[in-house]
Amino acid sequence: MLETKWEIDADEGKGWSYRGTGSLFSAFKTNPLEQELIKMLSNSNKVYNGDVYVNALRLGFLPMHCNEIFTSFQTQGKLDVLLDKNEKIRIGAFYISYDNYKNNYSKVL
Repeated sequence: MLETKWEIDADEGKGWSYRGTGSLFSAFKTNPLEQELIKMLSNSNKVYNGDVYVNALRLGFLPMHCNEIFTSFQTQGKLDVLLDKNEKIRIGAFYISYDNYKNNYSKVL
């Protein structure tokens, strides 16, 4: 249902278009998912891939939206993703999906 919702309305899931912060409009219009993810990451020592998945769906966003934001954070050097054994993981591997939510809730943090 969420996927169809985003296909129909490209503004608020109404649709999706992510531009990382730092543009002229970032001072005027903020991305609600990006702001929520920043708050989530800064308020906790450990945030697991399953936590991110659940929160994104509750806010009406898709896992791919989180992946886009996290990829931007990684390329800017703002985010390190670790396996549960505190080992760094390859860039772009966030494991935010239904399968990982069910089978590997705390695979990465």
